[in-house]
Amino acid sequence: MHGGNVHAIQRQTGIQISTLLDFSANINPLGIPNALLEIMKASLEESVHYPDPDYHRLYESMARFFQCDQDRLVIGNGAAHVIHELLTLLQPQKVLLMAPTFSEYRQALEKCDTTIITLSLSSEETFDLSLDQLEKQLQQGINLLILCNPNNPTGRLISISQMKQVLAMCRDHRCRLLVDEAFIDFTTNESIDSLVKETAHWQELMVIRAFTKIFAIPGIRLGAAVLGDVNLASRVRTHLVPWSVNAVAESMADFLNTQEAANYLSRSVALVTAEREWIFSKLQKIAGLKPVPGSANYLLVALDESAPPVEALQQYLLQHGIMIRNCSNYEGLHHHWFRVAVRRREENQKLIDHLNCFLTQNAQN
Repeated sequence: MHGGNVHAIQRQTGIQISTLLDFSANINPLGIPNALLEIMKASLEESVHYPDPDYHRLYESMARFFQCDQDRLVIGNGAAHVIHELLTLLQPQKVLLMAPTFSEYRQALEKCDTTIITLSLSSEETFDLSLDQLEKQLQQGINLLILCNPNNPTGRLISISQMKQVLAMCRDHRCRLLVDEAFIDFTTNESIDSLVKETAHWQELMVIRAFTKIFAIPGIRLGAAVLGDVNLASRVRTHLVPWSVNAVAESMADFLNTQEAANYLSRSVALVTAEREWIFSKLQKIAGLKPVPGSANYLLVALDESAPPVEALQQYLLQHGIMIRNCSNYEGLHHHWFRVAVRRREENQKLIDHLNCFLTQNAQN
């Protein structure tokens, strides 16, 4: 279902987790910031107490970080948790999803009495959203539109000008818009591309943000929603299970607005941008591969139709201790699509070398 399941790989193959090179999970290649790690270690001493049930410090810190009103915020145990809670409370009747996109939206909606409509994104158009097609779909009585920006797994970014057009369409058709910005921090212009500040002007808008990816803390879990509808935000906060954020995740409040955090974010964007462009250029030169240009910390890649299915590539790379994300279970993709995370140069070079070897051997056979 998801990338990064190193535990399943260890059980199935006996390969030790410490020796795996995981390109299947889209986590910041810089790793956890040292200053944040020290703060979280210190927070363990607070584990003998319950967290603040209202998370006052964390809400204040996040509101400052996002430059939004505190009463618009909902904080949860990771972005997926917030998405599930929000959709469960909304119970939308008719929802429009893109394909391919993150699977958790459908998983959450299947718990509701919801009709799910799919708008297919074409690989021939690099999986970009057509506003004309979107307009036609919204005319069919859609209550909720869900977009992932940048999209997962395609990495394609919808510009802020296009997003404002989408917002206007949603308002015209009395449709809420949920935008998942889990990977927006890796784009070169997060402050411009993000819709968080627009929540002050659009009641229809709901924006999801994640800390798991950008701060490399998938095992800690911390996510948030910024909502245009303050009454809905209040209802979601009331609906959440008490103490849904643990004391270690709560300590993020002491790091978010520090100079160390700002420096780390700048270094992260610089590294990811440079390495993404490097990997993309190398993938383009490998006969039998077609990468999709992306704006996040991962790239979607297609194997040529004449090549073996991605499962064969996956097994070959595992023999060399490398994990990739098989994307055949994404709606709209098939058994020749895979996704790779952007890591550090030495690791990225190893991936490129083994991809070259696999396709060279296949061509010779």
